[in-house]
Amino acid sequence: MDFNNAETSRVRVCLIGNSKLSKLVHSLIPEFASIADVIIIDSIFNDALMSARRLVEHDAVDVFVSAGANAFYLQDTLTVPVVALKVLQSDLVNAVLKARQVSRTMLILTHEHQGAWTEFLDYVEGVEIVHRTYQTAEEAKDIFNGIDKGGFGVVIGTSYVCDLAEQADIPYILIYSRDACRQMVRKAIAVAGEYKR
Repeated sequence: MDFNNAETSRVRVCLIGNSKLSKLVHSLIPEFASIADVIIIDSIFNDALMSARRLVEHDAVDVFVSAGANAFYLQDTLTVPVVALKVLQSDLVNAVLKARQVSRTMLILTHEHQGAWTEFLDYVEGVEIVHRTYQTAEEAKDIFNGIDKGGFGVVIGTSYVCDLAEQADIPYILIYSRDACRQMVRKAIAVAGEYKR
């Protein structure tokens, strides 16, 4: 057996994310250890792009995974495939149910391209929900800072949005689930396999 070929046939997946998303994906690495090398770059936007470009230049990555504005930013600028995390309908339902235990007033702040199936929000009884979307991190920060913090008791959002809430001492619920992250990594491995052919 040619061990060099066996080693190069392993898929090299790189997560570009921050804090809470990075922790979720890190917890999944053992599940994929036999077929993929997963590295995590805990960074966003320009810093993330510089790190990603270095990996591409050194042919050290087959596919990137990311979420929210980061994913769409990277998809627009990199030549290597970027798989974006898909928010599942069950993720939003579960996040709202968890948030309802914290407060009856909530802000949901998500990237505009993340399907969030928000139609069901009209049918959630006994809660007051404000849903906003953003395109860039700067816009997310502006929206977050521009909203009356007294108008909601909990924030549901992306990793970056949860970081904003944490900095403001507001309870938060991450909209991403382990299952959605697992599906993202699986899809990335499949995409990388096609890309490497």
